[in-house]
Amino acid sequence: MVTIIITERETGWLEGIIDGEGCITLGKSANKAYARGFTWRVRTRINMTHKKTVEKCMILTKEITGINEGSIGSINPQKKRSNHKVCHALTLRAKASLLLLKKIKLVTKERQRILAIEALELLRMNKRKHTNDVRLEEIYQEMKDLNKKGK
Repeated sequence: MVTIIITERETGWLEGIIDGEGCITLGKSANKAYARGFTWRVRTRINMTHKKTVEKCMILTKEITGINEGSIGSINPQKKRSNHKVCHALTLRAKASLLLLKKIKLVTKERQRILAIEALELLRMNKRKHTNDVRLEEIYQEMKDLNKKGK
């Protein structure tokens, strides 16, 4: 297995892509197994029409985090808008998000990065327990406000 050394330039490039085209969220997923009816989930996602760029982001993420925990999916444009291109999305789940977000710095999404790390740490500490739901709800609301379009 060949080890690739990530340069500062490549890390900075990935940080810029996440800042510009990425989204860091804390969300709620319906889950009837829990009394409250949902589970918390943190996701880091990059959406772009240029597939090779998304693939490069995935390679760099794997090298930075040391794990292969991400997936690329495609979203087809709505039929109403035939001029739209297919969008490719790299989605990182909790473990990969935590490892990546701890190793990078952002500019426009720095607050979301910090909140996501806090949420992931709270979730990791309290597996299947709901002792931090009040703080997670606060983080959820703040991230929801930060991620509104036009902010």
